[in-house]
Amino acid sequence: MKNFEKTAFEPQYPDRSTEYLCTGEIHTNKVLQERDTNMERENAYDSPAAELPESPEALPDVRPEERTWGMLAHLSGLLIFAMPLANIAGPLVVWLIKKDEMPFVDDQAKEALNFQISATIYIILAGVSALALIGFVLFPAALLFHLIFTILAALKANEGVCYRYPLCIRFVS
Repeated sequence: MKNFEKTAFEPQYPDRSTEYLCTGEIHTNKVLQERDTNMERENAYDSPAAELPESPEALPDVRPEERTWGMLAHLSGLLIFAMPLANIAGPLVVWLIKKDEMPFVDDQAKEALNFQISATIYIILAGVSALALIGFVLFPAALLFHLIFTILAALKANEGVCYRYPLCIRFVS
C-alpha cells in the first residue's frame, strides 16, 4: 500500500524534502513549485473569454464599465413587470453584445439569463397552479422571489462579485 503523506528522505535527498503524489510518484519541492507555477500561468486570464473564479468575494480587476454592464444584465430581468418575456430578452441582448469583450459581463449575463428563464418557468407554474387554488399563494411568492433576488444580484454585480442565484437551472453555460 502506498503512503501518500509528505515524507523526507534524508539518505537519498539530504538537502531537499520530497512528497508523494496520488500517482505514487516522488517529487521534490522544486518540481512541485514549478508545477504549481505552471498551473497558475495556465489559469490566468490571458483572453477576454477566460473563465471567472466562482468566488463570493469581489474581483479586484473588474473595471467599472464591466460592473455597470453586469448590473444592467441583472436589472433587465425586471422588464417582466413591463412586458411578458422581456425579462429573458434583456440579459440575452447584453450577453450577446458583450460576451466577447468582458469576461465578467459574460459570466453575469449568462447567470441572469439562466435565472430569468428559471423564474419565468416558476411564475408560469405558479399561475397555472392558481387553477387548483394553491397558486394564489405561490404566484405572489414567485414574483417576490424574482424581484428580491434580481435586485440583490444587481447590487452584487455592481460591487464586482460573481453572484450565483439560488434555485437557478443552468440552461446556458
